[in-house]
Amino acid sequence: MALKILITGATGLIGKKLIPHLQALGHEVAILSRKMTTIPGVKVFLWDVYQQQIDAKCLVGIDTVIHLAGEGIADKKWTNERKQQIIDSRILSAKLLYNTIKETNSPVKTFVSASAVGFYGDRGEEILTEQSDSGTGFLADCCVKWEEAANEG
Repeated sequence: MALKILITGATGLIGKKLIPHLQALGHEVAILSRKMTTIPGVKVFLWDVYQQQIDAKCLVGIDTVIHLAGEGIADKKWTNERKQQIIDSRILSAKLLYNTIKETNSPVKTFVSASAVGFYGDRGEEILTEQSDSGTGFLADCCVKWEEAANEG
């Protein structure tokens, strides 16, 4: 059964590979983007996470949301301001999506949010599993907050 899927972070590392894969499986893909872009066979909707603005039409008929958006962690030096942007981009975007889904009574059945291996922190040679506790440090803290925001909805 073909799904209608909305993707955030579609122009990032994972999103660029995921879109053609989903299309090849027969799914209809739409994206949320900060700026107008062209991707073959994809409908583009605009949003601004920091202004909490979103084109609510992006959710019409959507079955699944795949949330990959977030400021790149390797794009700039990690100043305190940059660290806050990295965290805010993940938390505010998840909240904006959930609030919009709720406010529009959208039929979204599945919400998938990315996370990162940074959740575990640097644990050396320790073998880690999904049940392992979070690590320490900025990336681990960021991932914990990100997952908490994704689980609130």
